[in-house]
Amino acid sequence: MRTREEQVSALACAIFNKHTDIDECIAIANKYIQEAEERARAECAADTRRLEWLEKKVVRICEPRRNGMWTECNSFEITYAFPGTIKSAIDAAMEGGK
Repeated sequence: MRTREEQVSALACAIFNKHTDIDECIAIANKYIQEAEERARAECAADTRRLEWLEKKVVRICEPRRNGMWTECNSFEITYAFPGTIKSAIDAAMEGGK
């Protein structure tokens, strides 16, 4: 699936450089809007999977350390430090700490 930026760039080229027919422009825009909606649904589904996974665990999410790394402490008190966001920490934990 293309990123938002890739979609905007391709849409701008398609509409402004190649098409003079308004119906064709509308069809192209609808295609891109549908792709954006699919991307949004995929992002929501990923967040839902994270929340469902988190709900099934006894997990305490600790505050980020000074170096900006999140700490996830599970029921076994095994601590993992992840650079980035809490989403990346949950994703890594869902994959078995990889």
